[in-house]
Amino acid sequence: MPVSNAQKKRKEDYRTVFNSPAGMRVLRDMMSTFHMGRSSHAPGDPYETSFREGERHAVLHILDMLGQRSDPEWLTESLDISTVEYAATVGYD
Repeated sequence: MPVSNAQKKRKEDYRTVFNSPAGMRVLRDMMSTFHMGRSSHAPGDPYETSFREGERHAVLHILDMLGQRSDPEWLTESLDISTVEYAATVGYD
């Protein structure tokens, strides 16, 4: 199916926002916070599992728009640095 101009513009907008230094910090923080690289399963609580999976899905959508969802090396690197990135650049612990 051909990609419309609106779809192209949407992807371009995501890239503009999330490929900036601040956007990358936010995306990596979202990846760390919203169950990327770890299970979203909450034992014994299907509602919490569903909620967590919804959070994770939002991050997967962003990664799809950036074309990064299927790049395991990029994902691993991003998850590895996400927890220390704000502490180093913004001064948070």
